[in-house]
Amino acid sequence: MKTQGRLLGRYLSTITPGELRWIGLRPARKERVVDVNSVLAIADRGLEGDHRCAKTPGSARQVSLISEEDLSCIKQLCGVRELKPELLRRNLLVRNVNLNILRHQRFKIGEAEFEATAQCHPCFRAC
Repeated sequence: MKTQGRLLGRYLSTITPGELRWIGLRPARKERVVDVNSVLAIADRGLEGDHRCAKTPGSARQVSLISEEDLSCIKQLCGVRELKPELLRRNLLVRNVNLNILRHQRFKIGEAEFEATAQCHPCFRAC
C-alpha cells in the first residue's frame, strides 16, 4: 500500500482532475435508484438518503463508483446502445478517473473525501 502511494505521488502533477457526471441514491435494498443533483456525504456512513448510510459505520461499501469509461466498455461488451448507471446500482458516475489506481488511496470529489477500499462487482436489478 505504501509503495502504491509513493508511485502515485510521482505522477500526481500530471493527473488531470476527473469529473462527477451523475449521482444516484438507493433508498432501500432492491428499490429503484433515484437520480439526484447533489448529496451530502456523511463521514464513515455514506451518502445521505442511500440505504447503505444506515448500515454498519465504517463498512467498505458505503459509496460505490463507476467510471463513464467502464460503463462505455460494458455497453460495448453487452452489445447495447444505452446503459444507464442506475442499472448497475452505483452511487457516483465519474469521468477521466482511473478507479483502479485509487484503490487504498484517499481522494476528493467536490468537498467530500473518500477512501477507495475494495472493488465491488456490478449487480443488476431490472428497473
